[in-house]
Amino acid sequence: MLVDLEQMLRLFYRLSPGHSSGLERALGKSTNVHSALMHLSDATSALRDQLDPYCRARSNRASFDEDCEGASCSSASGETVAVEQGMPNQGTGISLPSSALQDSMAVELNADRIVFKHPPQFKASKFLTDPLLKAGFADPSHLVLPEENWPKVRPARVLCSRDELLKLFRKWDSVHSLRLLDCQCSERKYRCGLFAVYKSAEKDRQILNPTPENGRRMVMNQSTLSLSHGSLLCSLYLEHDKDLVIGADDLEDFYHSFIVDDPHAFRNHIHGVFPADMFKGWNCWRDELEGKHVVGCFGSLAMGTSFAVEVAQHTHSILLQRAGCLNSDEWVQYRKEFPAGDTYQLLCIDDYAVLHKVPRGTSPNNRSDCRKDRKLLDQANAAYAKADLQSSAKKAVRDSFNTVVLGGQIDGRRGLVCAPRLRILVLCNLTLKLVQIGYSTKQLLETIVGSWIFVLMFRRPLLSLLSDVFHEGEKLPRREIFQLSTGAKQELLLLCICAPFAYTNLRASPLDKIFCSDASIAGGGVCSANISQDCTLELCRVSEQRGFYTRIDNNSALGAHMALQGEYLADASSIPKSLVEGFLWDFCEVFRGTGHLSNAHREQGLTVHPGFDLLDGACGDVLLPSTLQLLSA
Repeated sequence: MLVDLEQMLRLFYRLSPGHSSGLERALGKSTNVHSALMHLSDATSALRDQLDPYCRARSNRASFDEDCEGASCSSASGETVAVEQGMPNQGTGISLPSSALQDSMAVELNADRIVFKHPPQFKASKFLTDPLLKAGFADPSHLVLPEENWPKVRPARVLCSRDELLKLFRKWDSVHSLRLLDCQCSERKYRCGLFAVYKSAEKDRQILNPTPENGRRMVMNQSTLSLSHGSLLCSLYLEHDKDLVIGADDLEDFYHSFIVDDPHAFRNHIHGVFPADMFKGWNCWRDELEGKHVVGCFGSLAMGTSFAVEVAQHTHSILLQRAGCLNSDEWVQYRKEFPAGDTYQLLCIDDYAVLHKVPRGTSPNNRSDCRKDRKLLDQANAAYAKADLQSSAKKAVRDSFNTVVLGGQIDGRRGLVCAPRLRILVLCNLTLKLVQIGYSTKQLLETIVGSWIFVLMFRRPLLSLLSDVFHEGEKLPRREIFQLSTGAKQELLLLCICAPFAYTNLRASPLDKIFCSDASIAGGGVCSANISQDCTLELCRVSEQRGFYTRIDNNSALGAHMALQGEYLADASSIPKSLVEGFLWDFCEVFRGTGHLSNAHREQGLTVHPGFDLLDGACGDVLLPSTLQLLSA
């Protein structure tokens, strides 16, 4: 055991270091956390000065006072908050400035760092087989919930100047992704915000913030449940005479490749009203806007839209299936049994990966055999080209035995899978700095612990190290500084110590026993039985190990058995609840007219669709394809 531990430590520290560019998108988040820790260090230094009157003043005291100028330093009642040493979870009353760490890691938008290479060319409607999703994609008004279910609106913000927004509009217009909407048709409180997140040293990623619009639309997430993640590969067993070869493709600007109609684009209406005449000569100009004021709308699928992930995952999966890829018996999916066989396919929005078992020692340059992974990737690329999608040559992976795929670093020779080691090393550094400071905010602690959860998903038993960190600062505001408890600091230190072992050995030999334990702490009973190793592998493959509550209801086999035995009486008949597919209507009136029939059903407690009527214009036109798709759904 000691030899194995020493080998793993040497491997971890030899492979972990690297240039900051190796962090890729994680660099922006790590930099933000580091900046927040520096703010926190300044804040706690000033706090210690206040607590200890004999302490010599520190040079960073002034900078902290400047940063916290105007910050909340009193309680809601206006009384000064007392600070007592030795109270681990009591707030100090001092808050970090909001710029220290933002929830979404949003940065101010710089148009020069936003890149659009191609105009939208992907006709997604050909690959949308769900009628409701297809109708909502064409016209999002079909997904609107009853008005009584709308949440309270909090206006979204555009994180850039007016001039910078116009520069971004010019970029949209150059790829025919800008639409103009009369501001009279755009309700101000439902307009979208706009910000950026770090992507690389050269560019940022544009994100819309349509929270007000998302709040009044139904949620679509059936295809989203099929997202693959690198940690799912922990269920793979790699025989000692096999290696694992990896290939992957990444679609370039996948979201922004979608062609959308005007009703969809007008949902992406951005804060900021401009005279329409400013856009004369642009691709988006229309003569009927002469003399009006307009808002700009993003004319493609926007990151941030509530159904964007669902549409992207759904269309990509259908496209691959029609190309002969992504067979159900090889598709690695969340909450589905792990595929049997030698080929594994993973899909996560714009990333498609294929892993294949080959004889141990196979050279990556050996092309004498026609391997299935190469064939599948070739078929996928042919389908992309036919659908006018761009596959990134820079990010393509072929015949690799050690690479990062879908958040997991896979070593197909040694048979190891873990989070990217360089990111783990940076996370350890940040965590140790937090422990050294001894103070935190809920927001900062959630960011660091959430990052650790991602790492520990590759070695789930290590989640047992965490307990106290989940309860730190429970009743305090998110940005208020509090002292970390001893238990929380010990847990964070343990994470750093155990970080090199947060991996799964895919070559680990299966046990020839099965165990059963008593759930009671008092009972503590454990028993075992002998089984074959093949049986162990099959149980690990089909068992649910990702943790979710399984409910036993009337439709289960156990429920049916109890009913036959007379041990269960069915509930009185009532109006059935909406199913899990999303929001479902009980009644919909076509050619509504006065709406008397709809009102009668509403009075009976049913959920009634607004209905369709010619007076509603495009939203009520039953001759439109999107309306008919909605009715069929």
